[in-house]
This record gives sequence, structure tokens and C-alpha cells, in this order.
Amino acid sequence: GSSSAASALSPPLLSDERILVGPGYNRWVQLGPTTLAGLGIGAYFTVPGVLGPGLCKAQGVVAQAATDFSMSTLVPTLTLMPLVAASLAAGLARTSDEIGVRRLGLAAPIVYP
Repeated sequence: GSSSAASALSPPLLSDERILVGPGYNRWVQLGPTTLAGLGIGAYFTVPGVLGPGLCKAQGVVAQAATDFSMSTLVPTLTLMPLVAASLAAGLARTSDEIGVRRLGLAAPIVYP
């Protein structure tokens, strides 16, 4: 019937053709949500550092345990994470062009858990 004809015309589920937009699409519309997502990710890492000491005192923690990490050990890790992510993005750009961003997005959590 008509559903088999429509499915024959639609590209595969993980194909990049499914996410192509027309020439009139304004890509600047993506700036707002992308900025909010970046702020949300940054807040995830900064809130414990800013609010952590006050929250610990409010919960009755009076001293740091020997097994606790310090902020000086956390800062290099949080500095290195965006650099590694940017390096991987640059390195995988060619792979993204070859296999498509949707397939790469599906494979990434499997390859880099």
C-alpha cells in the first residue's frame, strides 16, 4: 500500500539525509539552546566546588577525611576534559563525514563508555 511506498522513499533511520534542512533554515536559531546546554554542563561541574563546602558544613561535616579529594586534584581533570573532547571531535570529524553523525552518535557511548 501507500505505507510501503513511503518507507521505500524515506532514507534509513540512521542516515544523515533524515536531518538535512532546507536552504531557508536559520542556523542561528540553534545558538540559544546550545548556549543553555553549555551553561548547564558547566554548572554541573562548578556548583559542587562553589556550594560544596557550605553544604558539607550544613550536613554536619566538620573536617575533610583522608580519602576525600581536594579541589586541586579536581581542577586539572576538569580542565583536561574539554581539551580531550575537542581533540576527539577534531579527530573524528573525518569519520563523521564518512559514516554520518547519527551513526557516530550511536557508536560513541558504546566505544567510549
